[in-house]
Amino acid sequence: MRSRNAPGWFQAWITSMEQFLNQFGLLGYEAMGV
Repeated sequence: MRSRNAPGWFQAWITSMEQFLNQFGLLGYEAMGV
């Protein structure tokens, strides 16, 4: 999901989203059916 060429704001958004999803742990992935 990460892109080395992504702008700073996008990298920050990805990081925040990853931290948000990490709070749910596996429950988030199971809910999405991944």
